[in-house]
Amino acid sequence: MKCRKCGAEIPDQALVCGHCGTSVEPYDSQEQRRREQEAYRNNNRAEERFASAGCARASLILGILSIVSITMPYITIILSLAAIAFGVLGSRSRRRGQAIAGIVLGVIMLVTGMVFLVCLSALAPYEEELANLFYDYLNSYTQ
Repeated sequence: MKCRKCGAEIPDQALVCGHCGTSVEPYDSQEQRRREQEAYRNNNRAEERFASAGCARASLILGILSIVSITMPYITIILSLAAIAFGVLGSRSRRRGQAIAGIVLGVIMLVTGMVFLVCLSALAPYEEELANLFYDYLNSYTQ
């Protein structure tokens, strides 16, 4: 016999489902069993759509935050990866456009953050010289 709520296989003599704890009562008819299982499936689909819509929105927000955080390349890379992951999870929702926008922003900012990080690491040996040039420029501009 199968549980009415979770669909798990349970022994015929069981009083409650061992998986979800629902009281087990025999079905009056095959039609009642079919209706309850269909209602359970529809409820699960609605919950999945709601969850994936949240993932789509989170993807877009994380993509925008990755743009804002471009001056901190490590954070940009992390936010971009999260935007891509949430976008993939949310791509099956009604808010698919938000998920796609989050994925696109995530990919663009991931590449941009990595390029920015490589440029910063290439300029690291010249940090002191660049700082002196910048301060000299500021001093000449203020005089």
